Amino acid sequence: MKWILKGLAVCLAMVLLGCAALAETEISTTGEGHVMMDPDRAVVTLGVEQVSDTVAEGQADVNERVASIRAALAELGVDPRNITVSDLSIYTYSDYGYEDEQGPAEYQITHTLDVTLSDPSQAGAVIDAAIEAGANRLNSVYFSVSDGTEAYRQALAMAVEDARAKAEVLSAAAGLELDGLKSLYEGSESNFGVDFKSVSAELATGENDVGVPTELNGSRIAVTAAVTATWACK
Repeated sequence: MKWILKGLAVCLAMVLLGCAALAETEISTTGEGHVMMDPDRAVVTLGVEQVSDTVAEGQADVNERVASIRAALAELGVDPRNITVSDLSIYTYSDYGYEDEQGPAEYQITHTLDVTLSDPSQAGAVIDAAIEAGANRLNSVYFSVSDGTEAYRQALAMAVEDARAKAEVLSAAAGLELDGLKSLYEGSESNFGVDFKSVSAELATGENDVGVPTELNGSRIAVTAAVTATWACK
């Protein structure tokens, strides 16, 4: 009789373990949501780079050209407070000739400005005015939205729905049913912007004909959200 009871206990334990294993079946999915927005802000990064035999001579030339750029942008209506220095550097280098003979030192002076615009459509005019005033570097144009909070929340809700839809497909294919959400994690947040690096190699070398206006159509901004979800199955 004892052996029979022990056998029943073992069988019951195996059944319970099997049920527990089934109850612990999970499906994990990721989801993404995207909401498109028109940019309402742009940052144009440009400036002057000069190579000179002396620091004083080069710096004087760079300062004069930067002052001309600031004046030209002010005439366009750009607030001086929205023109900031993002880089100011002096780099010394020498050419080496035959038998590694060091040539005379030269100095590369760089002065870079960030021009922040509340009207992205001004970006092209700002570039043209700066080039005409003496700029010979155009690093990038960055289009963004000043407030993407509501769009991000919409994208987040879409991401959750996307994760659920994927989980439903997977569970159906496996002959299971979803039995509730066990965990939900938010992924990294969108930066609400798009960067145009190397906007124009011609502008960067000062070879652009400023008689032809520069046109920059800021791409729409994709506000993106991502989630990771784990679902219980039965």
